[in-house]
Amino acid sequence: MLKTYDINVAMRSVGEKMGTSEISVIVTIYNQSEESILKTIRSIAKQRGCSYQLILADDHSTEDPSSFLCKCCADLGIVDYQIVRQEENRQTVRNIYGALQFAVGRYVKVIGAGDELYCESTLLDIVSFCRTYGVAAGFGRIVLDGKMGTYCAPKNYADYPPMGNAIPKDLFAHQVVMADWIPGCAQFFETSVLRKLLGTLIQFDIRYCEDFAQTVWLMSNPVFCLDAPVLVYEWGSGISTTGNDESVAKLYRDHNRFYGELKTTTPYGETFVLARVLFMVREFVAMKTPLYRLLQRRVANSYIKKSRERCAVESMESESSR
Repeated sequence: MLKTYDINVAMRSVGEKMGTSEISVIVTIYNQSEESILKTIRSIAKQRGCSYQLILADDHSTEDPSSFLCKCCADLGIVDYQIVRQEENRQTVRNIYGALQFAVGRYVKVIGAGDELYCESTLLDIVSFCRTYGVAAGFGRIVLDGKMGTYCAPKNYADYPPMGNAIPKDLFAHQVVMADWIPGCAQFFETSVLRKLLGTLIQFDIRYCEDFAQTVWLMSNPVFCLDAPVLVYEWGSGISTTGNDESVAKLYRDHNRFYGELKTTTPYGETFVLARVLFMVREFVAMKTPLYRLLQRRVANSYIKKSRERCAVESMESESSR
């Protein structure tokens, strides 16, 4: 059973809560350029048909962006916003967890500065999907910026409800054995559920990989797939795709913590020995050899190829139905 984790977070906030919103959007910020931040906020300001609350969560950037953020919101006509600045750098998971204290929406979507919501109806699509299927945790597809293509991850996304009927145990096993994760930037939640899940990740001492939230949820609950793009991802800016030695070390530290927890928490009564052995192989390749960047690009290309194959099949099916 998931427990709410209480943490004393030193932070300050400005802005006003204007009342109940259908969804809260948390923008995570840490030393991104003003151009990247503005790009993200502009995509949120374009949303139609859905009331939202904007939370700008700065994880103690070197330069305080608060005045710039206030100006952005004013210029774009965003009234319901909150700026939350950590008084010290707390890493991704705790930064989001702290921002959630100010969330008033029933649902929440987290987005990193530099990324963009896919279209003007993205938030409406997410809320409608959650209401229709009773979704507490779900994800959509992402599109890579720079015309790189749609990134279909995980590869077995069609097995997730409502398209598929795979049980949570099998979906969980596939993730941890194949390392075929749901990208964190594609995820959305009921706010109360994300709060509990991040509390669990904090207990696991996971600092950066908020992606694991839905993996933890699959230990006992279903995760749903919205079969539509929800986000344009800025490839190469996040910890998962930067590829430098520091980012790789942070990434694998968190993965090491997660796989270690499998041994002690025994989800579904199993210790997932094979999953942990395969992880150790991946960790060795990433940390001890120069192959990580090459393999990272090959993995990305395989997800893009999967998307293109799917589009081709859908096109053929559409033609044959005419």
